Amino acid sequence: MNWLPGKLRMYMNDWDDNLLFMPTKIRMEKKVDKKWVEVWVSTLEFSEVRLNSDYRPYKNKIELAFKNFRETEPFINDLNYCIENKLFGPSFLKFKESLIYANPVAINTARGHKPNDLKMGVKLLIERTFTQEERKIMVSNIQKSYFYEKKYDLKFLNSLFNDLDDKIIDFYLNDKVSYYTVSSEDFANSFKSEINNTALNPKLGKKIAIKDFIKKILNDIYRSNNPDLNKISFGYSEDDKELVNAIIDYIKKELLFIYPNIHFVIYDNSNNKTNKIIINNY
Repeated sequence: MNWLPGKLRMYMNDWDDNLLFMPTKIRMEKKVDKKWVEVWVSTLEFSEVRLNSDYRPYKNKIELAFKNFRETEPFINDLNYCIENKLFGPSFLKFKESLIYANPVAINTARGHKPNDLKMGVKLLIERTFTQEERKIMVSNIQKSYFYEKKYDLKFLNSLFNDLDDKIIDFYLNDKVSYYTVSSEDFANSFKSEINNTALNPKLGKKIAIKDFIKKILNDIYRSNNPDLNKISFGYSEDDKELVNAIIDYIKKELLFIYPNIHFVIYDNSNNKTNKIIINNY
């Protein structure tokens, strides 16, 4: 698993039921005999009922329904539970591979946590699921990628080759990994958006995140002094079929015109199977 010069591979992933089968549940109400009854639904169930008029957020308040999807402690507890019980989703191994290769990576989730919570989660996955050999390869690839890009001065590059592995990984997690929690206040404030109820309708937030991530990484690359790239690809993995279709449509109608040379790959993980969909102009 060596980092390859001349190739830019960007990866973006949904979190729940895609990377991990988190046990976090959503507090809802269901209409039963004309009365609203409290129910708890999984993220998988929510993807099926979120547009069903017989379901609504608990007391019709998003903040109550998604409380456990916004706070740090439930997130870390649920993640540890996933790791201990090996509840890894269909794109977990690809996600792990992209980290080991030191690719630019992003999380694009309808959760409402602070972005730093997701960074803590990725760091925890590296600490608890990577072997020592995988960590060594990852550190080596991080060093090679920065040296090749020549984005920083020689003094920094020398420090990157002599620092502790944990600090090198942490630098990469801050610099080349992006965390989009599209239902959070941080997300709305960052993009000066007036996005309401994105947990119930995350399409717009996820599209904004995709476009921002690609633009940020490409701007970063083009500002550096690295040689011309001979291949640029963007991979996105998602388990919600409705979102998969919306993202495919968004790529075809907008992103391909902005970035005609990018090789787009969608990993559709709906229906308990992975379907790889390639979208490009060539």
